Formats: sequence, C-alpha cells, structure tokens
Amino acid sequence: MTTTSASQASSDGRRSTAPSVRLPIRFSSETPEYHGFLTYSAHRVMYNDVIYPTAMHLHEALKYLPVDPAFAERIRACPDPGEVHTLSAELQRQSPNSVRPDWPTVFLQSMEDVILLKFQQHSNLRGLLLNTLDAPLVYAEPEAYWGETGSNHLGHMLERVRTSLQRELEGRLFLPFLSLKMVYSSLLRKKDQENLRSVWRYSF
Repeated sequence: MTTTSASQASSDGRRSTAPSVRLPIRFSSETPEYHGFLTYSAHRVMYNDVIYPTAMHLHEALKYLPVDPAFAERIRACPDPGEVHTLSAELQRQSPNSVRPDWPTVFLQSMEDVILLKFQQHSNLRGLLLNTLDAPLVYAEPEAYWGETGSNHLGHMLERVRTSLQRELEGRLFLPFLSLKMVYSSLLRKKDQENLRSVWRYSF
C-alpha cells in the first residue's frame, strides 16, 4: 500500500519524524480489485435466515420491513441489481404507506449495518477491507450523495465497517490468550492450595 514517506529529508538535511500518511484508496465500477466494496457486487447476504442476492437488495427490502413483507420480497426477487432502485421507487409510488415510517432517520445506519453483515459473511471481502489498514476510502463515482463529488458516504461507511471488523478480530485474538491466562491462574491456585496443605501437615 502506498504511503507518503515517514522520514523524508528536509531542506537542511534533517529527517522528518512526521508519521506516515496513507494515500486514499479509490474504488468504483472501474476497479475490479475492489468490486466487492460496491453495494451491488454479487455477494449474497443473509438476514433473518433469508438470503438476498446483494447488499443493495437487502437495503432496499428493509425499506418495507416489517410494514409490507410482500414488497420486500419483490425486491429480493429482482433479478437485476441495476433495477432494484427503479423497482423500489415504483413500489413506493404505488403505496407510500408501505415504507416504514422511520426510514428517513434509519436509512444511513441501515446501509452501514447491511454492509457490515456482508463483510462478516464473506471472509475474502473481510480480508480485502482489513488489508487497506487505515487508508481513506473514496467511492470514485460522480454521485452527489454516495460518491466523491458529494459526501462520499459509501467510503466513510466502509471505513467504519473496517474499524468494527478490526475490533472483532482483536477480540478473537485476545480470547485464546485470556483462556490460557485463566487456566494458568487456576493451576497456580491449585498449586498454592497443595502447598498450603503441605505446610499445615508438617506444622503440627
């Protein structure tokens, strides 16, 4: 991964001690190596024991759950990810009351939760995202909301998902150490008890 130099020589010959800054990783439909970062990538996501073809399918289906499960199922069954938003907009026009009432307030968090599920359920994607370390992630598409020309919401969501995955990994690595420590402490306590009994045995 490309970074700026952590110790470049200054004009007077001294070397800088400034920390390294990782260059942004730009992903889009034109970067096949990061195609899994896109919400419409062909990675199925399971939610409540139901499999959705893509994260995009699940996110749009959640727009109608639990108010209108039939609409959610129609979105889940949509064969083309590129038609999911069109279908969802059509269903909303047909029946505005089928949209969950809190959708405007949970829209963003719902997408982040879906993306986290996706990466938790696909180890190859999880490794790809974790390998970006702490580099800024930029959705390099001309989208005013999700992409770099606007708020880069997708890039920032992936950064937060990456942090969650890093914490999960740290927790899994710590558990075996904690288990060994507990076993060792238990053995020490048992040994101390045996030593104490020996002291009492020979004290009288």
